[in-house]
Amino acid sequence: MTTSWRATTPFRPFRDGRACRLVDEESPVMNQHHRQFMQYLRAGGWVKVTALPPAPRVKVKLLALGWIERRGTGSDISYRITDLGLSALTTPVSLKK
Repeated sequence: MTTSWRATTPFRPFRDGRACRLVDEESPVMNQHHRQFMQYLRAGGWVKVTALPPAPRVKVKLLALGWIERRGTGSDISYRITDLGLSALTTPVSLKK
Protein backbone atom coordinates (compact mmCIF):
# COMPACT_ATOMS: atom_id res chain seq x y z
CA MET A 1 0.00 0.00 0.00
CA THR A 2 1.42 3.37 -1.00
CA THR A 3 1.24 6.43 1.19
CA SER A 4 -0.25 9.59 -0.26
CA TRP A 5 1.87 12.72 -0.48
CA ARG A 6 -0.56 14.47 1.93
CA ALA A 7 0.50 12.12 4.71
CA THR A 8 4.21 12.63 4.09
CA THR A 9 4.61 16.36 3.44
CA PRO A 10 3.05 19.58 4.76
CA PHE A 11 3.43 21.25 1.36
CA ARG A 12 1.27 21.03 -1.73
CA PRO A 13 2.62 22.26 -5.08
CA PHE A 14 0.61 24.69 -7.17
CA ARG A 15 -0.86 23.27 -10.36
CA ASP A 16 1.97 24.63 -12.49
CA GLY A 17 4.58 23.30 -10.05
CA ARG A 18 6.43 26.63 -9.67
CA ALA A 19 5.84 27.16 -5.94
CA CYS A 20 4.54 25.48 -2.82
CA ARG A 21 2.18 26.59 -0.11
CA LEU A 22 1.71 25.24 3.37
CA VAL A 23 -1.30 22.98 3.81
CA ASP A 24 -2.68 22.31 7.25
CA GLU A 25 -5.20 19.50 6.91
CA GLU A 26 -6.30 19.90 10.53
CA SER A 27 -7.55 23.48 10.32
CA PRO A 28 -10.74 24.12 8.37
CA VAL A 29 -10.88 26.83 5.75
CA MET A 30 -13.20 29.77 6.32
CA ASN A 31 -15.51 30.47 3.40
CA GLN A 32 -17.29 33.68 2.46
CA HIS A 33 -20.45 32.76 4.38
CA HIS A 34 -18.50 32.16 7.59
CA ARG A 35 -16.53 35.37 7.10
CA GLN A 36 -19.63 37.46 6.40
CA PHE A 37 -21.47 36.13 9.47
CA MET A 38 -18.47 36.64 11.74
CA GLN A 39 -18.11 40.27 10.66
CA TYR A 40 -21.27 40.99 12.66
CA LEU A 41 -19.52 39.59 15.75
CA ARG A 42 -16.16 41.27 15.21
CA ALA A 43 -16.62 43.84 17.99
CA GLY A 44 -16.22 41.01 20.51
CA GLY A 45 -19.32 41.50 22.64
CA TRP A 46 -22.49 39.44 22.77
CA VAL A 47 -24.82 40.10 19.82
CA LYS A 48 -28.51 39.19 19.97
CA VAL A 49 -29.73 36.70 17.39
CA THR A 50 -32.25 39.25 16.07
CA ALA A 51 -29.35 41.49 14.96
CA LEU A 52 -27.71 38.69 12.96
CA PRO A 53 -28.55 37.36 9.51
CA PRO A 54 -30.67 34.18 9.39
CA ALA A 55 -28.05 31.55 8.60
CA PRO A 56 -28.76 28.41 10.67
CA ARG A 57 -26.28 26.12 8.89
CA VAL A 58 -23.50 28.70 9.21
CA LYS A 59 -24.21 29.13 12.94
CA VAL A 60 -24.12 25.37 13.52
CA LYS A 61 -20.83 25.01 11.64
CA LEU A 62 -19.17 27.94 13.43
CA LEU A 63 -20.31 26.61 16.81
CA ALA A 64 -18.94 23.15 15.96
CA LEU A 65 -15.59 24.66 14.96
CA GLY A 66 -15.43 26.67 18.19
CA TRP A 67 -15.22 29.98 16.32
CA ILE A 68 -18.32 31.41 18.04
CA GLU A 69 -20.08 30.93 21.40
CA ARG A 70 -23.79 30.90 22.19
CA ARG A 71 -25.71 31.75 25.33
CA GLY A 72 -29.36 32.11 26.29
CA THR A 73 -32.56 30.46 25.10
CA GLY A 74 -35.55 31.43 22.95
CA SER A 75 -35.49 35.05 21.84
CA ASP A 76 -32.66 35.85 24.28
CA ILE A 77 -30.02 33.88 22.33
CA SER A 78 -26.78 35.77 21.83
CA TYR A 79 -23.56 34.95 20.00
CA ARG A 80 -20.00 36.19 20.28
CA ILE A 81 -16.75 35.46 18.49
CA THR A 82 -14.08 33.44 20.32
CA ASP A 83 -10.34 34.06 20.25
CA LEU A 84 -10.02 31.08 17.93
CA GLY A 85 -12.65 32.58 15.64
CA LEU A 86 -10.96 35.97 15.64
CA SER A 87 -7.65 34.41 14.64
CA ALA A 88 -9.39 32.45 11.86
CA LEU A 89 -11.10 35.63 10.68
CA THR A 90 -7.85 37.59 10.51
CA THR A 91 -5.89 34.84 8.76
CA PRO A 92 -4.89 35.93 5.25
CA VAL A 93 -6.87 34.37 2.43
CA SER A 94 -4.88 32.61 -0.29
CA LEU A 95 -6.08 33.52 -3.74
CA LYS A 96 -6.27 30.85 -6.40
CA LYS A 97 -5.53 31.66 -10.01
